[in-house]
Amino acid sequence: MNAMTDALVQFLRDRLNEDEKAARQAADLGQWALGEASDDERNWVYQGEYGSMVIECQRRADAIHIVRHDPARVLAEIQAHHTNVDEYEIALWAKTEPQDAACWEARRATLEEVCLRLATVYADHPECREEWRPMGAACGHGAANSPSA
Repeated sequence: MNAMTDALVQFLRDRLNEDEKAARQAADLGQWALGEASDDERNWVYQGEYGSMVIECQRRADAIHIVRHDPARVLAEIQAHHTNVDEYEIALWAKTEPQDAACWEARRATLEEVCLRLATVYADHPECREEWRPMGAACGHGAANSPSA
């Protein structure tokens, strides 16, 4: 690996770990679900067996969006991203036979593109680097909305 690759892998691992910590803290009471107030048009998101309210939303679309991105789903997405980063690191370090070199290079290049695109999710983080911007993707401070900035 080179310095840019090392930094990218570490940057992604750090951001994913931050996201995982936040999702685990929000998952204390269980899966999130949509609820409706019987007396008006409000909707709310609640969680857990006893229906502890998480947030009240004026717009149903907002409540549906929040429920669809509950901590369990976020944790599953984080695990998938961790797997991509792990596979990229394996491809970088793989010792290959000469006849397999082209295959491994293609795998490495594909996984690098995946990791670079994943980094754009954190484009507004102060540690995000411009050289991680894949062709055609936005990167730079303020390009995304990340609470970890």
